[in-house]
Amino acid sequence: MDPGTFDTLRLMKLRDMGINRISMGVQSFNDTILKSCGRAHSANDVFAALQCLNEAHIDSYSIDLISSLPGMDLELWSNTLHMAGSLGPPHLSVYDLQIEEKTAFGRWYSPGVFPLPSEESSAQMYRMAVEILTQCYGYEHYEVSNYAKPGKRSRHNQKYWKNVPFWGIGMGAASFIDGVRFTRPSTYSEYSEWVKNLSDAQNITDDVSNEDIKGDEELDRDSLLDVVMLSLRTADGLNLTALPVDIRTKVIHSLLPFASPRPQTVSSSEGPLVQFFSEDMKLTAP
Repeated sequence: MDPGTFDTLRLMKLRDMGINRISMGVQSFNDTILKSCGRAHSANDVFAALQCLNEAHIDSYSIDLISSLPGMDLELWSNTLHMAGSLGPPHLSVYDLQIEEKTAFGRWYSPGVFPLPSEESSAQMYRMAVEILTQCYGYEHYEVSNYAKPGKRSRHNQKYWKNVPFWGIGMGAASFIDGVRFTRPSTYSEYSEWVKNLSDAQNITDDVSNEDIKGDEELDRDSLLDVVMLSLRTADGLNLTALPVDIRTKVIHSLLPFASPRPQTVSSSEGPLVQFFSEDMKLTAP
């Protein structure tokens, strides 16, 4: 939910419906930055929204931030992180800006008018987030883009990283059911038509295109690749013993040429990237 789009009464109604966690798209606390990336809310709207969450007694919530926004520099990003940390939300998600051509931002973004930070600055912003949020405010960096207070990891998000089935509800929402990933229509007109046609379907996945349906062997391979990739995003890492022996062997052997003695570390010119332990493989800190 975006700041400025809800009040305490609406939150209380959502709470009474059984919704017990809110993720809020703050992005920045700087009004100039927010305007440059086309956001409709202001910093004051953020503070008002947090007050609404408190009044509605919704204690489980997350704040989303985006680094590398137009006009962002290291000082502004540091201020953003310290402001977020000082507010003390149970959970924070920190994403690097990705410009997608089909999004509203991608359509109107002009590099000359709103220059983005350099690649090196973006990398430094990531490292700053790790350092400030973990060392200054006590957050656990438990996934590449996610930080939580002790015991406040997102159970919802961990469904993705553990590659277990999940439902997505609403326009553009993605689901993963019976080994098939599918996305609901992203525009209101298409979504309305899709909902009307649900009564004619035997199963909610019936309208998944044939291109999305894969054979058992391909599904198994893709599922295992997803497990490897998604697990490595987390602080818990990849449990090698959970992989079939042949896949486990391939994963290990593909990285052994770059590994040093145990704990085996795969290195780049800038330092170690991956560590092997007795049963796990983890990415190193940036």
